Amino acid sequence: MINPTEIISSVIGYEGRMISFSKSGYRRDHPENIVIFNANIIQKIDGRYEKIWFGDLDITLDYEKLIQISELLDTEIFVLHEMDCRFDNEDKPNVMNFVVSSFFNRNSPIEINKSFDTYYKIINGIPKRINA
Repeated sequence: MINPTEIISSVIGYEGRMISFSKSGYRRDHPENIVIFNANIIQKIDGRYEKIWFGDLDITLDYEKLIQISELLDTEIFVLHEMDCRFDNEDKPNVMNFVVSSFFNRNSPIEINKSFDTYYKIINGIPKRINA
């Protein structure tokens, strides 16, 4: 049986990874990047959503890896903020609040949630396909 956490860890890094010891410093040094500290990656499996990884993500730098993960798992994945999949939401992630979703087998393999319109400029600057 495929362990999705192991697959993600092999592609993007260990579960719980930190991209910086200073969140404000990282944001200051990368003001144009979509950065989600304490992000959660969710997959839909057998009609339910399951948390399969958590840690810091810089979507601007990690988007190709997210597409690769969706391909390896052969499913759409969702990146959520910490509170949408912690505490009261641990067993029932609030997937409607996803920041980005990724699925390798569609025209635009990385998609931004419309409610995060401040990210559109950044997301639109990201190539739509790996090796395009």
